[in-house]
Amino acid sequence: DNRYKFRGIEARQRSTCAFVADAQRDLVATFGASGHDGERDPAAVCERLRIHLRRLRRGAVSPEDLTIRQRVTRAADAYEQATRARAALERASDLGLERHPGQSVEYVVVDDDATGAERVRLAFEVGDGACVGGGYDADFYADRLVRACESVVAPLGWDRKRVRRYLRDERDATLDSFVE
Repeated sequence: DNRYKFRGIEARQRSTCAFVADAQRDLVATFGASGHDGERDPAAVCERLRIHLRRLRRGAVSPEDLTIRQRVTRAADAYEQATRARAALERASDLGLERHPGQSVEYVVVDDDATGAERVRLAFEVGDGACVGGGYDADFYADRLVRACESVVAPLGWDRKRVRRYLRDERDATLDSFVE
């Protein structure tokens, strides 16, 4: 949609997976179309977010669309923290692949609570709509969606906490809340 310029939000970041970037663009469009008399409605954006979250939690998102591309800055053993990038580098090494600083690694988060290489699957391990050795971590990607929504509704004073509270407390019984 050429009506909007996307600057400084997740949809513009190289490390944002396609699913979250596309959902955020949809949330921006919802934000632009919401409200009366030019007044924006963050609740309408959160209702649209609810649809994306429901799809994610149903397992209806292709893991290919959840692939994160990240440029690594050092070798796996040089990372002091147990980051996802480190996990991806460890997994690549376990599979006999070399990744050097400055190169990118592509992965899907399958268990963000795990440690080491089991936390992620490399992009080439994802095929035919399923990750070899498991699915994806819906909670991890749901958090990314909520953060993307926060970027859209933050100008109206809504933060992540308020978005989560709305999702937990509000129940929309209209047919619109069930349409994808």
